[in-house]
Amino acid sequence: MERYNPQSIEKQAKKWPVFTYEEDIYADMRRRLEGGIGLRAYDWIFPEVKTEYFDKEIIDEYGIDACRLSVISTCGNKNTDKNDYLKHLDSTYNWLSRFYEAFTIESSRQFDEKPWLNAIFQAYDHAVLRKKPNLAFALICKAFKDCPPNKALTKNNLELVLSAVYPFLPILSRFLVEKFVVKLGTVNEIFEKSEKFVGVRFRIGEGGWHREIFDKVRYEEAPLVELLRIKWVNAAANKRQATLTSVEGGKQIVFFGQN
Repeated sequence: MERYNPQSIEKQAKKWPVFTYEEDIYADMRRRLEGGIGLRAYDWIFPEVKTEYFDKEIIDEYGIDACRLSVISTCGNKNTDKNDYLKHLDSTYNWLSRFYEAFTIESSRQFDEKPWLNAIFQAYDHAVLRKKPNLAFALICKAFKDCPPNKALTKNNLELVLSAVYPFLPILSRFLVEKFVVKLGTVNEIFEKSEKFVGVRFRIGEGGWHREIFDKVRYEEAPLVELLRIKWVNAAANKRQATLTSVEGGKQIVFFGQN
């Protein structure tokens, strides 16, 4: 089985044309996520890791992607220092190894795109709007646990998985994009290729935004009915009638009698 070798992959990555550079891990991640929703082009950025997070020797040993994930894993924790980041390094490196090796494994299990669609669909809101990239990456981990990739993935499913992980592990994902001769896709492009599912961003009245994945056929036939199947939405309706309209940013549900 081919083993994960971050030093070899990074050596190749340094030959790729670089279009720009971001000073901070979070700014870098945001830029890639903005590419994922079509706000920017998918220009390659080499993801440096500052020595304020790790000593250079550690970065060289574990690789940039593992160090990057360790920092993201501590997001939200106050007064973090290098020791806090170090605690996550072995687990993030091992996760990257399993992810890399998954693409070499034969499997008869049918690939389920839904958890990966959910991860890529929720990522921007979690990481950028709520400033909790650790929650966005947790959805990636859940998708990988529930339905790991394998050697037999179709081109569309390869693009889905690699586009979902790209903001978090850019070097490995870009390397696999090159290896499998596929491309990174925006969220809209990914959903357009899905035969089964549609992603919907919606809110109730003037409330906060939510994202859900629906069966494409059922949603296209009766979108409001599908939204009202969500338990908390149905509870909010409280047997009132509702309308569904398109607004800037997504769909809006308004219950009769609601201001």
